[in-house]
Amino acid sequence: MSDFKEYVVTVKNKSDVDSFYDDMDSENGTDYIPNRKVEIAQLREISRSTHYYLTEEEAQKLKNDNRVLAVEQLPSALGVTPGIIPVGPGKLWSQTANFEKHPTIDTNDKNWGLDRVTRGSQLSGWGNSTTDYWNGTAYADFTQTTQTVITTSSGKNVDIVIVDDHINSNHPEFAVNVDGTGGSRVVLYDWFQHSASLGIATTGSYQYNFDGAHGTHVASTAAGNTQGWARDANIYNINFNYPGDNKPAGDWALYIYDYIRAFHANKPINSATGRKNPTIVNNSWGFQAYLFVSGLSSVIYRGTTFDLTGLTVAQKKTILEQQCGINVALQLFGSNPVIDVGQIVAGMETDITDLINDGIIITAAAGNSYAKMVKSGDLDYNNISNSGYYLCRGASPAANSGVITVGSTNATRWDMKSSFSNYGSRVDIYAPGFNIVGAVYDSNAATEFGVTLVDDPRNN
Repeated sequence: MSDFKEYVVTVKNKSDVDSFYDDMDSENGTDYIPNRKVEIAQLREISRSTHYYLTEEEAQKLKNDNRVLAVEQLPSALGVTPGIIPVGPGKLWSQTANFEKHPTIDTNDKNWGLDRVTRGSQLSGWGNSTTDYWNGTAYADFTQTTQTVITTSSGKNVDIVIVDDHINSNHPEFAVNVDGTGGSRVVLYDWFQHSASLGIATTGSYQYNFDGAHGTHVASTAAGNTQGWARDANIYNINFNYPGDNKPAGDWALYIYDYIRAFHANKPINSATGRKNPTIVNNSWGFQAYLFVSGLSSVIYRGTTFDLTGLTVAQKKTILEQQCGINVALQLFGSNPVIDVGQIVAGMETDITDLINDGIIITAAAGNSYAKMVKSGDLDYNNISNSGYYLCRGASPAANSGVITVGSTNATRWDMKSSFSNYGSRVDIYAPGFNIVGAVYDSNAATEFGVTLVDDPRNN
């Protein structure tokens, strides 16, 4: 099968799934379907996507079938990999604390975003007076303020799924009680219990390992009992880059939302409320590709082709940034600058749409690449490189129109967009995302980018 590759074939409508599957399973082809029984690489029972082994010619023809939305190779085969992008009534909770914007923190400091969001407007003079530096040295009138935060929502009887690194379920931020007692609210759910019904071959149970500072930090912002919002919520966790030795074949990230949909569909009725718990899914990750500027020969920007052949890397960078509005990163891959490009994965987009139609709420980080991400119909939507990567569409899952996509604001007194945050018409809202105090997996507290680590006093 040297000429065959695994392709993810996604149909437009659920009503077409069975007929399309039957046609692909038949020995008799059509104008667009091969004249053979097409071998399945991965059957996914609740998804509009099925993975088939096809030649490149067969894949191109199949795109012309009017039932087909997309035919794509696995993201990993295209150099696109998943990575971190560095409701209802509840009891009232209040908190009086030191809310700190400075990157150097102590054991008493709390997430400044809690006060900023509930306040509704910026507190005059609070924050970093410099531009949004990672380690700014000049600050505004003050970086810390002692305030009382009051909210009427706590996330009680709500299930939050953190799609990220595996989190430390024993961290005191995730305990039932603020003092770290009462047991953990983290549910170590066996996602693989749904594998058979989803048509995905796995062995054993889903394996958790507490290896990720990012996932624990994200979870503490969403649901921590001193640093977060939904302090009574149940916390679930699934890794977009599952490290278990029983990982199924193929690109694991493509299966995530199948498992979450199955989890949501099979929930029992909560006896306390008389209904199933709502499901909210948080995603601080996305599919990325890195384009080396040295390898770019052209880009199309708003319908105009910019020829880059024969130019130096410095000359290309100038054109890309000054004439095409494309940020070029200098810090990655040594001296060879790159464009960090979020990529849409069509098969995942339909899974997200179906997940939303199931009644699940999904949020995602816009991304930290200082890149424009726009909606379909925007002037920049079809900007593309010679290698076929779209430059301004954002990444799955944040690019999906049904996802609540959140950009980052900085810790300055001016309350601006963080310099690193993605931006554009696809970003729905901005929220505090710089120097955010939260938890990390080894039971410390840290600012978002690890500027300072301090022990959580509840571990003493």
